[in-house]
Amino acid sequence: MSRSAVVLATGYGGPEVLELVEQEVAEPRPGEAVLDVRAAGVNPVDWKMYSGARGRDPSALP
Repeated sequence: MSRSAVVLATGYGGPEVLELVEQEVAEPRPGEAVLDVRAAGVNPVDWKMYSGARGRDPSALP
């Protein structure tokens, strides 16, 4: 198994609830692939929900 850097949201809040950790990545099984992600984005509705600016119930979203 290899390891990868992962950002975990440990709860609701601002950047203080984000934690950078290393996690084991399983080898792909037949028919699966591993992607090398170099950059990622966060949807505005996601950070608004995590910060509490839009409530915390995702089922309330349109």
